[in-house]
Amino acid sequence: MEVEGPLKVALVVEQPEVFDISASAAGLARRGHEVVVYTRPDDRRTPDGGTAFRVVRGPDRTDDDNHLGGFADFVTGRLRVLRPDVVHAHHWTSGLAALAAVNGTAVPVVHSFHSLGTVTRRLGRWDASPPERVDAERLIGRRAAHVIAASQAELRELLAMGVARTKVTVVPHAVDTRRFRPRGTVSARRLARRVVAVGSLVPHEGLGDVVTALSALPDTELVIAGRTDADPRRWLRDHAKACGVLHRVRFAGPVSQAALPTLLRSADVVVCAPWDSLDYTVALEAMACGTAVVATEVGGLAEAVVDGVAGLLVPPREPRALARALRTLLADDARRFAHGVAGVDRVESCYSPEQEIGEVERVHHLVTGRTPPDRPVVPRPASPPAVRLMRKLSALPAQK
Repeated sequence: MEVEGPLKVALVVEQPEVFDISASAAGLARRGHEVVVYTRPDDRRTPDGGTAFRVVRGPDRTDDDNHLGGFADFVTGRLRVLRPDVVHAHHWTSGLAALAAVNGTAVPVVHSFHSLGTVTRRLGRWDASPPERVDAERLIGRRAAHVIAASQAELRELLAMGVARTKVTVVPHAVDTRRFRPRGTVSARRLARRVVAVGSLVPHEGLGDVVTALSALPDTELVIAGRTDADPRRWLRDHAKACGVLHRVRFAGPVSQAALPTLLRSADVVVCAPWDSLDYTVALEAMACGTAVVATEVGGLAEAVVDGVAGLLVPPREPRALARALRTLLADDARRFAHGVAGVDRVESCYSPEQEIGEVERVHHLVTGRTPPDRPVVPRPASPPAVRLMRKLSALPAQK
């Protein structure tokens, strides 16, 4: 291996709405690496990095079928000037552009999928991704020097796609605990109890199931925050009206990352009820805010939310089970508080930004053949203190 030293890292984000790259770019820059982010000009989630990292904005998306080719050409031209040591692409369209850009060079590509077509395809008619996505992701998995999976569930999907196990490292997503924390401002509520759900307003996010469950939760309001301005609401409003709970549902619209902690802290329970998903970010953000979580036992959620400790897990697409879990927590202040404490502890112990950046950095050094800097390794305990304590307490007989 070559001697250790800072790397030139190119981060490629063709669909910036899928993943906020700012924290990753800033974390790598703090470790001394030269970081450049290549993205779209309409990216508002990745601010200019100032002296920490550079953001280079490429061509606008167009209506023709070759808009991705235009982005790939832009990245290719820029990489010839930067000559990076490693390219790290995020989401499948970025992976295609990155692999095209380094074709014929020795620059390795590390890829993070964030979501997979094999998962969305299981949603049947709710799958809005193009038909070539799964084949493209298989190609990326074979051609990339290394793949970073965010959970064991994603690892299993990748192995089933034929990606070699030796090319995959599991690096859980991190939460910015300086922003998502228990103490801080709280948005006002209208009723005694509040449930909050955050997600795209499409059926497979399970928001219809949450609305159905609300009909069994008296004196409880449901606040639904969408991810984009374009989220459709009519079908969900019609469903809430049919269930007789429209007056207790508030559509908050798109909520920024800066405003999201205020909303999550205001909830008695945050619910994440997708039918099938690898994403678990909202659950972690709620846990970091000290809010109990009810989630469906799917994908990364089943790993992030320890059932009975930081919240409760329920089967997907079962509104009755969802209602029972929510009713259980809404009726027990002490239990919600205990879940909140355990959630904060779990996030701080297992999902810190320094852990994530450190592991990503090690992958970058692995594919470049560089000796990584001699930095202390931040371990991920299998069971943080509050989780272990709650398990012990739950095993004790109840006091008479």
